[in-house]
Amino acid sequence: MSLLRLLHRHADPECAPGPVAAGSRPLDRSALLAELEVSVPAPERLVRWDTATRACPDCAASVGRSADRCRHCGHALV
Repeated sequence: MSLLRLLHRHADPECAPGPVAAGSRPLDRSALLAELEVSVPAPERLVRWDTATRACPDCAASVGRSADRCRHCGHALV
């Protein structure tokens, strides 16, 4: 079923679901939600900005720890 037809169907008051009958139970969505859940692995460690960078000895700007040169002044970092 196309997306346009689904949207039109939900906008049509004749297709709207009616009230739940007295003897029936409402739709259990927990099984559907369990199928849709995406497991996202937690990061192994969080890196803080102050530990991921260091100060350039020439201009005192923050540069990455793995950088060879300062991106601001070009000073060689050892």
